[in-house]
Amino acid sequence: MKIFKNESGITLVELLAAIVLFGIISILAWRFFFQFTTFNEKAVTQNQLQQEANIILNTMHTVHTKCTIHDLGSDGSYIEIISNGADCSSINKRFDNSNIEYKLEKSINNTNVNVKLTLISKKDKKVQYKTATTFFKLSPN
Repeated sequence: MKIFKNESGITLVELLAAIVLFGIISILAWRFFFQFTTFNEKAVTQNQLQQEANIILNTMHTVHTKCTIHDLGSDGSYIEIISNGADCSSINKRFDNSNIEYKLEKSINNTNVNVKLTLISKKDKKVQYKTATTFFKLSPN
């Protein structure tokens, strides 16, 4: 019978330790990946809300410059800009996005329009974009 004095290889304990370490590292990497994707989705949604708010406010500014904003309508699922004036025909602009909930606080007097706009993602209610602005128009004297 031959006896091997130089046995090369790994023991079962070493193999199990390597598997456990690999598993721990894999779980941490997997968790980091999902946290990153969740954060990325929230950032993209926040960007989309900001872009939608910018489009709405830019449209309000354009309408207010050319005409007079008569009213702003909203029921949560849309925002509507209603305008009229002697210099232009009646203009109605409507914004509705099925993924966004709109909240609008407004104050309209003769030449000034105060707006507080909040856009909330329907996918994740924690993701919101809030803005407030005032549109002024010089009164002709």
